[in-house]
Amino acid sequence: MRRILLFCGAVMAASPAAALDMCAELWFTRNLVFDRAGYCFGSVLGQVVFDNRDCRTTQPALTSSDKRLVSRMQAAEREWACNVDTDRTLLNVPSWEQRKQMVDLPVPFEGESACIGWRGRSVPLLAARRAGARVTGEITPGAILIYQHEATDGWDFVQIVEDGQIIGMGWVSLPVPAAMCDSVAG
Repeated sequence: MRRILLFCGAVMAASPAAALDMCAELWFTRNLVFDRAGYCFGSVLGQVVFDNRDCRTTQPALTSSDKRLVSRMQAAEREWACNVDTDRTLLNVPSWEQRKQMVDLPVPFEGESACIGWRGRSVPLLAARRAGARVTGEITPGAILIYQHEATDGWDFVQIVEDGQIIGMGWVSLPVPAAMCDSVAG
């Protein structure tokens, strides 16, 4: 069993940084696809988050998988009635600089769950959903694991939280039965 859904306030008490701003997450993921394709942002927020140092165009060519991801983010933004203020200079996406380092982009989902107090062995977190990808962090015994993104092909995007701050993130292909956690939330 990948995660247990027993909602309680424990995950938020353990991690104030864990609260997901769905519209900010969707905006960030969609625009990270464009940034990687060389898009030159005109908005204040786009320039702050993506900086335009390596931009090349305002009409980037996207791969078919990038087009599908962008369409998916746009549909979710419509469903959530999102209207991110791109004149601002802050974005409520925790650790977005770390997130930019991911090869495979995580897709936010409407719920969240957590394993509080991991009882398993140390496990590397990866930048992509494949064995051998670059290591981005490590799940260690006692860690708090936050799940706020869709599982894909047997892989989960996990954020490691300590003292209310995200200290690591990445992909892992690892079942998380409730017995491997001191407690669960979600």
